[in-house]
Amino acid sequence: MIKALKTSLTVLSFLLVCSPVAGGESDDAETASAEMAASPSAEAVAESIHQARDGGSDFHLLAECTDDKGHRSLEAFPSGVAIWNGATQVAVTDPVRRALLDALLSRGFPTLAASYGGSDEEESAESEAMEAGATSRDNGALRVRCRVVFESGEVSKTSIQQANGEQSPKLLGLVAALLDLAEPLAAEGVGAADLDDGLAKLARGELAAETFTLRFVQLPENGSRQTGSILLVERGVLTRRPYAPGRELGDGESGELTHDRLAELVQKIQQAGVSSMPGNLWAADHEELEVRVLDHRATVLARPFSRLSPKDHGEAQKRLDALVGFLHGGLVADGGADS
Repeated sequence: MIKALKTSLTVLSFLLVCSPVAGGESDDAETASAEMAASPSAEAVAESIHQARDGGSDFHLLAECTDDKGHRSLEAFPSGVAIWNGATQVAVTDPVRRALLDALLSRGFPTLAASYGGSDEEESAESEAMEAGATSRDNGALRVRCRVVFESGEVSKTSIQQANGEQSPKLLGLVAALLDLAEPLAAEGVGAADLDDGLAKLARGELAAETFTLRFVQLPENGSRQTGSILLVERGVLTRRPYAPGRELGDGESGELTHDRLAELVQKIQQAGVSSMPGNLWAADHEELEVRVLDHRATVLARPFSRLSPKDHGEAQKRLDALVGFLHGGLVADGGADS
């Protein structure tokens, strides 16, 4: 359930062209309203955290903040793998796992509001600055942007600190405590020098599936209202769904990729040389491909550009076409999401 929920949220974030974990919300007020409407009771959240701490229940935790220490983030997954600052894979030890859950309880996370602050006219501009990694100050006082997300089973709760407006000392203290607990783990973590290095470490098993994302979008180029498609591989889950800009077309199908299937996909990406492909290639339809490992990514846009032909980039064009063919017909998940 956690993995399916996280995949669904990520599909939405990609369609909104949001950045990875370090990015902010595109519309905090609307996001907060939706979260408040769907928020579980404080008792249910507390019970879920207790079960994760004492009974070993799976959970997903995201904590991020831009404050006087800069931008820091932690995303911990049910597998025990976590990603620090979007750039380093770390292993959450049992003592740190318990300490993180203890902090959620002792610092009152179950009772926190879905959102604090916001509503000032400057929010939009300052939000963009925060997403770019800037720190905002107002009359010498530090203005921060933070959030905590906890998911376990059917329980999901988010608390967001928006820039400007009311600041919540409890939320800010909680996020700082969570990040301070996790930061020392980064010293023993695994990073990647570039995308090729990340793919190689993924193929060797040095990096986990949680560090890898692939997104492929295909739309009819002629501007018709025909349905396109989006394929997303994230956290080891493959999701296929129909897609058309501005229209809801359902959730599609999803299923987990086996280790061998993920290894095959990584091999196909390496063989295609995605990291060194030109940013623009030719295709009869509108195609967007993005491959990311930790904080390294490559993006290719292919469409019938007026100044390009299928022959202009020779081998690179053939490699892209072969990879797209595999994504359409050769990539199959367990339990669904096949072509």
